[in-house]
Amino acid sequence: MKTKLIICVSALAMILQGAAFAVATVQQPNSFCPHISQAKKNSITQKWKAQTKDGTWKSYQTSFATNLTQFIGAQWNGVGVGQVTCVYKAEQRFKMEGNLTIQPALPVLLVFHTLTFQPTKGKWKLSPQGVYNCYSYHKHNCPFKIHMQQQKQNVYQEAESLKSVGDNAVQPESY
Repeated sequence: MKTKLIICVSALAMILQGAAFAVATVQQPNSFCPHISQAKKNSITQKWKAQTKDGTWKSYQTSFATNLTQFIGAQWNGVGVGQVTCVYKAEQRFKMEGNLTIQPALPVLLVFHTLTFQPTKGKWKLSPQGVYNCYSYHKHNCPFKIHMQQQKQNVYQEAESLKSVGDNAVQPESY
């Protein structure tokens, strides 16, 4: 009887482990690049950052841009899962001889470090270089799904918690 109970608990543990693996990754609903109003420039580092409900986006190159003026697209790089980078048109505003001068600046790239699934909807197109590009002035044309890792529980603790105590104990012979 003890052997049958051990076999049942072992089988249950393997089933739970398989179920945990099957749901280890969850696709969140569509996510999008940050709106230009969410991006803020750090005046000391001269780098851009945007905080969204999905996480933090960062630029990694110093920028002379003082304003982001328009979303112009996104790029996804990876195999199955990868990383999204959003691209924004930018401008630099400054005073020269007392007059406000506005000139175009290099585009600002905001990188999202949470893994995302390969995009399949919207205007995403595979380029010859093997990356997916989404050319659009509307961020909603470039949706992606975030690859969230669910917390894995200890399979043996889960199996132990399923055991009943006393008269309600599961009996292997009842199967």
